[in-house]
Amino acid sequence: MKSFLERFMPFLVIGVAIVVGIIGIFLLSYVIIWGAVIAGVLYLITWISNKFKKTPQAAEHKGRTIDHEK
Repeated sequence: MKSFLERFMPFLVIGVAIVVGIIGIFLLSYVIIWGAVIAGVLYLITWISNKFKKTPQAAEHKGRTIDHEK
């Protein structure tokens, strides 16, 4: 019986590792999908906000520029 367990244990460990890996891939894909959905909604909100925001005409730059040599 002991030799059977010694031969069977590596297969059991590999099987559990494969199952855990597949579950991890599924969970990661759900996180990526929900992240993309949330990012898309936030992008649309920002785009709509910027589309309807009234922006004043850009005034000509007043001030001075200081040049220097390195």
